[in-house]
Amino acid sequence: MGRMMGQGDKYAVEGWGFPNRLRAKIRAIRPAIGALTKACLHEIDLVAHARAIERAYDRLAEAGEEALNSDPSEQFHVGATKICIGLRPRSL
Repeated sequence: MGRMMGQGDKYAVEGWGFPNRLRAKIRAIRPAIGALTKACLHEIDLVAHARAIERAYDRLAEAGEEALNSDPSEQFHVGATKICIGLRPRSL
């Protein structure tokens, strides 16, 4: 995942580096999945929330100007999966 984050200081908080792109993505998906991150996995109705989860994943993985991948023409599926797992620490 590190090579996908870009060159230079991957953790620099100034500019439009990975931390700020990730922060923007998390803010964008928070309204859809915010409550899910506080519940235990067995408490979540996955069928009822499937569309919101899919949209959040797609938003994290998407290519384009706000992509998390260092190459904005490529998607970020492995990273999106890891981020989703990180958002659900109580499920492990």
